[in-house]
Amino acid sequence: VGGFALASFVAGRTLSPSRSILAVAGAVILLGNAMSALAPSFELLLMLRAVTGMAMGTVTWVGWAQGSRIDGGIAEVAAMGPVVAGFASPILSRLTEMGGIRWTYLALAGTALIAGLIPATVVPTPPVGRTVSDSRSNRVLLGALVVLTLSGSALFVFCASVGARAGLAPFAVSMAFSLNALA
Repeated sequence: VGGFALASFVAGRTLSPSRSILAVAGAVILLGNAMSALAPSFELLLMLRAVTGMAMGTVTWVGWAQGSRIDGGIAEVAAMGPVVAGFASPILSRLTEMGGIRWTYLALAGTALIAGLIPATVVPTPPVGRTVSDSRSNRVLLGALVVLTLSGSALFVFCASVGARAGLAPFAVSMAFSLNALA
């Protein structure tokens, strides 16, 4: 989550969206997930997840940048997170139950490969830089967003652990999270 947020924040201030940035980020997602499936140590897995998270944050930033150019595009981009989480979570948890976490990472790599084959048009926009408002309220909102994102991630892990200790299968826990995301 940290790498995702950092990349989303930095990319919009330093880069202009392009097809090549999207392709490189997609390749990093593909390789990061494939290498995560083969990671021999937890430390390497954590590093791979951080790098993959940064690439996913970059792809998301490109999506937001492109969505902002189209009437109604921001709403479509905003709706994708809960929709994807709602459908992907049960599928990925079932894969994890059947073949372990390595299957899940391989499925994510396969999804990145398929997504990379879909033609995408990216219209370059100038980097935002420091033209954004320096108002104190924006900083408070950004801080609140960081706290809520990190808290939500921690709560997700905690609830999954509680569900596992209560004897719930990962699929049952993922269905609860999915229904919550879609509610």
